[in-house]
Amino acid sequence: MIRRDMQLDDGSQAWALISQVEHARVAAELATDWGSAAVESYPRADVVLPTVLHHDDGWAEWEAQPTIDPATGKPRAFTEMPNDVAHAIWRRSIERVGPWGPLAQFMVARHFMRLRLAGDEPEEESVRAFLSEFGPRCDRWREEFIAAARLAHDTDVPELAVGFFQIFDLFSLYLCCTPSRREYQFPLPNGGALTLTIAAGEVTVHPWPWEVSEKSICAVAAQIPATPLASDAELRDRISAAGIELGWQLKPLQSEN
Repeated sequence: MIRRDMQLDDGSQAWALISQVEHARVAAELATDWGSAAVESYPRADVVLPTVLHHDDGWAEWEAQPTIDPATGKPRAFTEMPNDVAHAIWRRSIERVGPWGPLAQFMVARHFMRLRLAGDEPEEESVRAFLSEFGPRCDRWREEFIAAARLAHDTDVPELAVGFFQIFDLFSLYLCCTPSRREYQFPLPNGGALTLTIAAGEVTVHPWPWEVSEKSICAVAAQIPATPLASDAELRDRISAAGIELGWQLKPLQSEN
């Protein structure tokens, strides 16, 4: 779950709660129509696009019964999950992209492994166990994909697919987590960099990476007062009665029009 701080028109503080499954859907919207003259497209769209869409499906069970952090009374954000709970969710996510083959499972597992390796707990026991389990499995999925696709002269496709997948995941997080004006820049997997400026619902992107002239994207969220909650049950009651829609209009720089 994404917990986004918001200030309402009356000056009061609120949280917008966006499910990980919804965040993944936004990421897939960003991946759709990608590949303008200014930005290369990604390989194997038949696998990458559904993988992006479904990469957080393992969250569905937890998000049907979300919990608070009892120390703060806040809804637990995805960055605040106990490691053992997060790993169980990630394992389900890796399993649920299985229908799209070994490349899909390689992409999702490698993504989660990179998150762990970039974190501040690489030596924690459950983290070491997760990395030890999925390192060899990623190697096997990569070999299976390359053998099936007969990619003897283009074996960088799996890692390139992961790089693009993580761009779409990060882009979606920037949208979902940023309530005020902010500029971001990040490198693209096959060269160049993308800059986006978020100003509430207006987003400028340079260079323009899609084959369409502009994009409109929305996400469903729950908006609740930013006050400590007494129990998981109170959180679930508030979420069930607090639906809103967040929207973004993505446009190129004026110089690109």
